[in-house]
Amino acid sequence: MVMKADKTQKRRKYYQADKDGKSKSLDGKYHMFLVRYHDDDSNTIQNDGPYTKEDEANTILNSYLKKGICSWLVKYNG
Repeated sequence: MVMKADKTQKRRKYYQADKDGKSKSLDGKYHMFLVRYHDDDSNTIQNDGPYTKEDEANTILNSYLKKGICSWLVKYNG
């Protein structure tokens, strides 16, 4: 039996610190980036980030790839 998702289910809310260190809601208007990579020592998938700037996330991603570490970029849109 296949169950349909409950339309009343709330979406996740994401927050970001502003310049004063106060938390503010991103209200679905954001782009966040995670760099995911395989950690050979623990044989697990790890995350680096989140980053709000794609260039910064790509720099981190490339540093892992140059070391021969399997890694990829995940982009979240709100």
